[in-house]
Amino acid sequence: MDYTYQLPHIVIPGETITSLDLQVYPGGKGLNQSVAVPTREEVEGRLKRP
Repeated sequence: MDYTYQLPHIVIPGETITSLDLQVYPGGKGLNQSVAVPTREEVEGRLKRP
């Protein structure tokens, strides 16, 4: 799962704030990689010369 937090501003090191919103999306490392693999194969296929 991918968690996206909406913050009122970019935090500085050591700062603790409360988020304004939380969105949860299907995803994570495995899904991101599975989407990237076909994309990379398509790009590499176009770059290879016959």
